[in-house]
Amino acid sequence: STLQRECEEQSQFQLVAGHQGIRKGEEVTISYGSMWPDAAFLLLFGFLPEGDNPQNNCQLFLDVPDMVACYTSLQQQASLQLSEQNMLNKEVCECVKSSWEDAEGCRGLFITKHGVDGRLPVAFQVIEDCFRCVACQPSSSQGIKSKEASTSSSSSSSVGCINDAQVSLPALLQHRAAQRLRALDDLERSELQKAERTATSQGKAMARAFRRRQMDVLQCFLKAAQS
Repeated sequence: STLQRECEEQSQFQLVAGHQGIRKGEEVTISYGSMWPDAAFLLLFGFLPEGDNPQNNCQLFLDVPDMVACYTSLQQQASLQLSEQNMLNKEVCECVKSSWEDAEGCRGLFITKHGVDGRLPVAFQVIEDCFRCVACQPSSSQGIKSKEASTSSSSSSSVGCINDAQVSLPALLQHRAAQRLRALDDLERSELQKAERTATSQGKAMARAFRRRQMDVLQCFLKAAQS
């Protein structure tokens, strides 16, 4: 996974005895550091840190195409057919890749309780610019219609230029965060029902603890965003 590759690139193990050395029988402890989010602790070490982890986060978008799909679904093309929506996403993604050299490596975009991944504003600006560019070009491969165009006499034309941004970055992030929170909440309810009928293994208990921490990040982020 993306997280695993990033963690492996950053991880290293060194045992430094220092000038005084280590006496026979002396306890040697390991520090896992303070830079890891909960997902990395669980993936690499098999446990979650005690208490509140200040480095914890929650992934909102797997990559740029995932963010593009969420953005275009909130734009005025929400009434498009699935094939038209997919074609629009593809054209915007191609535009993003050609205009932003870091697009391919932009993965695992996340939020924290009170902030966002620094790459998110950059990615959003590029996606917004590319969406405007694609939407202002006549499309020969599809008959994309905006809501306004589909109800007007010029419904046979392609999407018109979008003068005003329909979706802001905060709105996009809140929308996806709310989606993820609902999905995790539904899963939590389902797991609780199963736990009432069967014994909970240590692995499942750890997964539930991780899921609850993810929900906590999302709830705090949404509360801060809406205040």
